Amino acid sequence: YDPTLRDAFLTAMAAPPVDLWPLFDACAGLPLALIRGANSDLLTAATAAEMQRRRPDMIFAEVPDRAHIPFLDEVESLGVVRAWVGKCGGRDGETELFDHSPGFIQMTAMRTKRSFAVGA
Repeated sequence: YDPTLRDAFLTAMAAPPVDLWPLFDACAGLPLALIRGANSDLLTAATAAEMQRRRPDMIFAEVPDRAHIPFLDEVESLGVVRAWVGKCGGRDGETELFDHSPGFIQMTAMRTKRSFAVGA
């Protein structure tokens, strides 16, 4: 544990809030996905709803009984990851999910032969 990390966090939290919506809006035209843990105390349901309002094309799932970081082995998470990789890889059916061990998902976009790793 680094005590200066705590100090930096407290200093940042004391500053006025920063409007991050322009950064989110800058993702227009890019494939976008959100997996929200239903019990998250960091990403509120209201913020996720606003993200969906701003980007109706965003792939979204809420994972029940998970906090801020889903494990990515849940049915909901896997569906979002598959759909997002499909959008990144091109036509439907050109992606294969071949490793869905807890906390780590490795996908290969078959057409482009690119690998993607998502998770811890």
